[in-house]
This record gives sequence, structure tokens and C-alpha cells, in this order.
Amino acid sequence: MHYSDADGFVWDISVERETWEQFRPSDGDIKRKPEHISVVELRNAMVEIVRVSGGVAVDELHRETLRIFGGKKRTPGILVRLNQGLQYGVDTQRLKLSGDLVALP
Repeated sequence: MHYSDADGFVWDISVERETWEQFRPSDGDIKRKPEHISVVELRNAMVEIVRVSGGVAVDELHRETLRIFGGKKRTPGILVRLNQGLQYGVDTQRLKLSGDLVALP
């Protein structure tokens, strides 16, 4: 069985969306458009980047997250989606935003 979240992403009924910690990076052959990446996956990638870096500026976090998913250009639309992922991370208390610095709570 499956269910759809508010963004239209389909999840297996056994998966708790809010506690899911994985993400699927692009392997080079397949590039997903940012709007095809759930904010949950974006958040999870951002958490990993912050965990490894010990804290990072928003601009650098955007760049690294985009790279993980095979992107290069930070267009206005892509920045909106990246910010949605960051906000979801803050809202679910997996990320902390202090000015321009993102850290783990």
C-alpha cells in the first residue's frame, strides 16, 4: 500500500515520511529536476552535508545539495525548491538556521 504526501510524492505505507533519513543521489546518468525531488530527500541530503561539514553557509549548502542531485545552475526556481528543503529541515528540527549558517540542532 502507498500514500501521497501534500507535494504529491508517493510513499510506501510502511515509511514514516517525517523520520525517513535516506536520499537518492544522482548517479550521473539520471538527473532529476528539483521539483521531482521530495523536500524530505532534500532535507536528508542537507543534513548529511551539515553533519560532514560541521556547519555551512546557506549558499554553500545550496551548491552542495544541487551537486548531489546532479545539478549545476542555481536558477531562481531551483533556489526556491532548495529553500523549501532547508525550511522543511528547520521545521522538522533536523537543521538549525542561524543567520546565514546552517548547523545541526
